[in-house]
Amino acid sequence: QNFGIKELSPGISPLVDIVAIHGLDGHREASWTADNGSLWLRDFLPRGVPSARILTYGYDAYTESAAASSTQTLDGHAESFLARLASFRRISDTTKRPIIFIAHSLGGIFSNTWVLIQASQAHKGHLVEHKWIALSTYGILFLGTPHQGTPAITNPANELLKLASLSSRTNNVLLKHLISNYEWLQQQSSSYNAISANFCTKPFYETLPTVLPDKSSQIIVSKLSVVIPGTVDMEMIGMSKDHNGITKFASQNDDDFICISATIQDMIKKAPPPIQLWWSKFEYDGEKYLLNIVHIDIIWHKRDGVQRNDI
Repeated sequence: QNFGIKELSPGISPLVDIVAIHGLDGHREASWTADNGSLWLRDFLPRGVPSARILTYGYDAYTESAAASSTQTLDGHAESFLARLASFRRISDTTKRPIIFIAHSLGGIFSNTWVLIQASQAHKGHLVEHKWIALSTYGILFLGTPHQGTPAITNPANELLKLASLSSRTNNVLLKHLISNYEWLQQQSSSYNAISANFCTKPFYETLPTVLPDKSSQIIVSKLSVVIPGTVDMEMIGMSKDHNGITKFASQNDDDFICISATIQDMIKKAPPPIQLWWSKFEYDGEKYLLNIVHIDIIWHKRDGVQRNDI
């Protein structure tokens, strides 16, 4: 079973949940596993962040054939993911625990553009458990996620085609939906921008070229591509990896792993107070909808470096 949520580390008296989301043609474990078999989310990260429960999520993003591929588009995948994560956390009585997402490539578009927008739009009386995910989300680490094209790319859909070219299997409903609806995708990204200040955003980008099937090589997702316009206090971090290697670390002494581990440790320290604050406000305010992308009155709050919108 390669789909759904899998716990990689239960944590010791955990304070936060770390949730990893793979990209196109990804796998909930293999996407994060180095050639030597080291799955850093399970083998290395728990040593630096023992107070985190670490989860990985698998969804049908395969592009092998039309018959074998899922017919769900990203919004369908997002709804399924929200339902599963909310249920998983409810059963384990951890609904209010802070969440930190780690997303690779198109998994980042999946997590921010669909998951958090859908969760933010939910409210009491309408998918309130999805709302709980938005309330509990402290931050997101984007690993090689193409939020926008680069100046050298005249057609933004080519960014997605470059990603697809890493695999020869490209006949897929999910990929076709992304490419044919790219303008809508950009509109969704703009909607995310409206709520992006609510989350601590950390984009990581590759600095080494990726070898493509035709033996050529190029940077797949550049520094410019990972920019989320309008995001507050966004720090972009380069990694000495290619697009596939940006999610894999063979050793805990890898400089890039040390960097990402330190980033996560810092986020864990800062996450509990603001999340507790927003849960308290949500429960106290009753029918006021927090973190909604459509809002009238905005009051800026500053808690541990993260601004949030209080509607």
